[in-house]
Amino acid sequence: MLVKMFKDKNMPEQKPQKNIFASNVMSLYLPNDFQSFRDSDFIESLINDFSIRVVVVHGDWHSCEFDHSIIKRLSEIPIPVVAFIEGYCRDESLELCLAADIRIASADASFQLGYVNQGRMPKNGATQRLARIVGRGQAMRLLLSGECIDVSESIRVGLVESIGTWEDVSALVESICKAAPIAARYAKESVNYSQELSFVQSHRLENDLSILLQSTEDREKGLRSYFNKETPDFQSE
Repeated sequence: MLVKMFKDKNMPEQKPQKNIFASNVMSLYLPNDFQSFRDSDFIESLINDFSIRVVVVHGDWHSCEFDHSIIKRLSEIPIPVVAFIEGYCRDESLELCLAADIRIASADASFQLGYVNQGRMPKNGATQRLARIVGRGQAMRLLLSGECIDVSESIRVGLVESIGTWEDVSALVESICKAAPIAARYAKESVNYSQELSFVQSHRLENDLSILLQSTEDREKGLRSYFNKETPDFQSE
């Protein structure tokens, strides 16, 4: 199977299991592949490419530093984003991790926001995203203490969704790829806006998006396949 990616000619050749994903998954290896996120044309083409069902972010989290524009762009793409974190993930790398929709960590992963211990502040959305993900109290604890937490603690506070391996990531990605891509994008949009809008407003958005889906061929195909006990072949139409 092939992976859609933008490969730098100087990229290290230690990518783990780089061919485990199907062609409808974009694999972004840190840090090299993220240079593409500086290109607005690339972002626009990615947003309009409904053949891409999932974006998977993985690689060398420890050595990465990102500016605000890259993290912002990752957080804004409508495609589901899965982050697989191995090893030490801190500061800017953790801010990038927070911009993903689902986070899976390996057993040796650890996390730290050490900005205040260096006389600095996060500038890429960590104070907002972390509080929304783990709650205000845990966000205060991690931000103010600069504490480094292991993967078990990251699960306990809700920073990551699960502990897993590449096989677990592959299984999750495969299940997401089976979903109707327009419906998946709308579901992501509705959940994201639920954090910014009132309940009434976000519920109205959910209903509006549900109504929009009724005009798609994928919805008709999904219902027909459900009643016929068939596997639907969604075409983003």
